[in-house]
Amino acid sequence: MLLDLRSFRLSALFLSTLIHLSAQLPPTQMKDPWDDIQYRQPAGMRGPLDNPSIRDFVIRQTMLAPTDQSANRPISGTVSVSRLKHQVPAKAQNELARSDREFRKGHLQSSVEHLKKAIAIDPMYMEAHNNLGARYVSLGDNQRAVEHLEMALRLDPSSAFAHLNASLALYFLKRSDQAEQYARNAIRLTHGLPKAHYLLGLILEAQGKNTPEAVEHLKKSAVEFPQAHRLAATSLLLGGNVSAAASEFRRYLAWPQAENREKIEQWLAANEQ
Repeated sequence: MLLDLRSFRLSALFLSTLIHLSAQLPPTQMKDPWDDIQYRQPAGMRGPLDNPSIRDFVIRQTMLAPTDQSANRPISGTVSVSRLKHQVPAKAQNELARSDREFRKGHLQSSVEHLKKAIAIDPMYMEAHNNLGARYVSLGDNQRAVEHLEMALRLDPSSAFAHLNASLALYFLKRSDQAEQYARNAIRLTHGLPKAHYLLGLILEAQGKNTPEAVEHLKKSAVEFPQAHRLAATSLLLGGNVSAAASEFRRYLAWPQAENREKIEQWLAANEQ
């Protein structure tokens, strides 16, 4: 399976993810570069993925199967025996292709209808179940998304992309432990897909696990998501590791699209003396 890779212009998506630091720590060390914004997440929010703007961004990163079936092999290099033996009818493949075209035009509901037709023709069509699950995540119908993604995984447990899509849907259903496990599966199956590291880092932070592991996953994802350096820096600040946070902020500033550059530079000047 291939990723649905599209370019996104990031504005201030991650501004609202910042977590204010404990007053128990020295203010010169622990002042966050964005404290003066006085942002507070609304009640009930637990982490970056609960923020609407970040939710929208991450949803757009969901995985789509290719319409070219000959190219549809997972990064792990393996597929299930049943999937290898299964012959998808041409009519079902055509519906998947139509769905993809509609999606690229921005016609989400029409894309969904074509995927439903593909599954009606071939209920064992793994790619159609995966794509329909991804589309339901976009629509906010995460329970239906999980149903189709679990079906996709029954048809092919080696599909890293179905694991990753399921992880996202389960997170939005507040089933964080399961979401974490599916994200870990995706990393194992892809041998380190940056997108999978990014999602797992966000999930761990959302669970309050601002641990070295969460930071490591964010850092590994930064090759594709440079803004992960900024999230890693915030986690490091929560742990009191100011020098490591400064290093991550500097890596973030190396990204041409880095936001709040002046504020970060002011914080660095005050904390690297």
